[in-house]
Amino acid sequence: MMLLLVLAVAGAVWAARVHDGRVAGASELFVPTTFWQYQCLDTMKFSRDTAGQELDDIEKARPFVAQEMSIIKSLGANCVALGTPYDERFIPVLKLWVDEARKQNLAVWFRGNFSGWEGWFSYPKLASAEKHHELLYSFIINHTNLFKPWDILTPAPEAENGLLGNPWRSPAAADQLKAFVVESAETCARAQKDAGLNFRCGYFSANGDVAERIYDAQTAQATGGVIVMDHYVSSAERMENDITRVARSHNAAIMLGEFGAPIPDINGLMTEEQQTDFISSLLEVFRRHRADIQGINYWVLRGGSTSLINESDGSLREASTMLSDYYQPARLIGQVRDSRGKPVSGATVTIEPAGEHLVTNEAGQFGLPILAGPATITITHPDYQSVTTTVLLERSQTQNLELALTPIQKSLGYRVEEIIQNIRH
Repeated sequence: MMLLLVLAVAGAVWAARVHDGRVAGASELFVPTTFWQYQCLDTMKFSRDTAGQELDDIEKARPFVAQEMSIIKSLGANCVALGTPYDERFIPVLKLWVDEARKQNLAVWFRGNFSGWEGWFSYPKLASAEKHHELLYSFIINHTNLFKPWDILTPAPEAENGLLGNPWRSPAAADQLKAFVVESAETCARAQKDAGLNFRCGYFSANGDVAERIYDAQTAQATGGVIVMDHYVSSAERMENDITRVARSHNAAIMLGEFGAPIPDINGLMTEEQQTDFISSLLEVFRRHRADIQGINYWVLRGGSTSLINESDGSLREASTMLSDYYQPARLIGQVRDSRGKPVSGATVTIEPAGEHLVTNEAGQFGLPILAGPATITITHPDYQSVTTTVLLERSQTQNLELALTPIQKSLGYRVEEIIQNIRH
C-alpha cells in the first residue's frame, strides 16, 4: 500500500511539474469596465438651443463648452450627446463642441438635425425627405474631420416630429416614416464608405410608443439592430416593463436616447432627494437589464427640469453623484481553485447586495462590473464546501480575488495531490 502511495505521489509530482495546475488553452476572461458601452450626457439645451448666440463669438463660448465637457468627464461619462444642427451655418459651433469633447476623450453622439426638418431657428421646412438625404450625404462628405470611429450619427432624432408628420394618422404615414429612417441609414453608410470613415450610423431615437410600434423589428434590423427610446416614465416598474417588452418583441439591442427626471407633466415637482431616488431606481433597472441595453443618455446636464446642475450657483445636484456611481462602477474579477490549486469550473458565484449570480468558466474565472461599496461574495458547488467573503469596492477600482474551495469528500488521489501542492509551496 505504501509503495502504491509513493508511486502515486511521484506521478502526481511529475504531472504537477508539467501542467502546473493550469487549464490548458484557458483564455483570459474579458470583464467590461462599465455597465454599458455608451454612457452619455446630453447637452441639447446649450449645444442646440443657444447655437445661434454662440455663432456670434465662438471663442467667447469656448470656456463654457470646455467646462461642460470637464463636468461630463468627471461624472464618469464616456460619451456626450450634441444637439447642434448639421446646417452649414452651424458647423463652427458644432466643431467647437466636438473639439472640446475630444480633449476629454469623449465619444460624440450627434443628435442634431438639419434645421429645416422641424423648422428650428425659423428655417423653412425642407422640400422633401430626399432633400434631407442629399444634405446628410454632403454633411458627412464635407466634414470628415468631425468624426471618430466610436461616434454615433443620428440623421434625424425623433424623426416623427418633423417633415413627414404624425405617423399615427394612417398606416401609410407609418410606412413613410419607416422608409425614411431606412433610407437615411443607407445614405449615411454610403457617405461613410465614400469618405473612408467608420462610425455608427442610425440610432434613430424616438418617443417610446413610436420606437415600439412604428419602428418594428424589421426596421430595427435595417437601421443597425438598435432600438433607441427617448423614454420618460412615471415609475421604474413602467421603465422595466417597457424595456423588457421591446427587447423581446424586436430582437434588438436597446439604447435609452433620453431619460431623466423630473418631467413635471409626468413626475410632478421633485426635491433633490426625490430626484436622486427616482433616477437611482431607473439606473438600477438599466443595470439589471444591461445585457439588453447598449447605452444610456441622461437628459440633460444643464438647463431643463431634469438638470444635474443647480442654475443658481452652478453646483452639482445630488442626483449627479448617483449617476456617477453607475457610470464609474468597480470591477470584480475572481478565480476559484480547489485546495490543490486547480481551477473549479461550474461554481456558482452569488454577489450581494447586487443580486448577481454567475458561474465560473473552465478556468475557474468570473468577473463583472459592480457598484462601489461593500459586497458579499458566496461561492457554492455541489462537490465543495461553500465559501463566503466580503470586500469593500471603490469607484473604478479593479478588485482581484483568489478563492479556494475544499471538497466535501476527499479521495485518496486528491489527498496525495494536496500534499504535493503543499510541499511545492
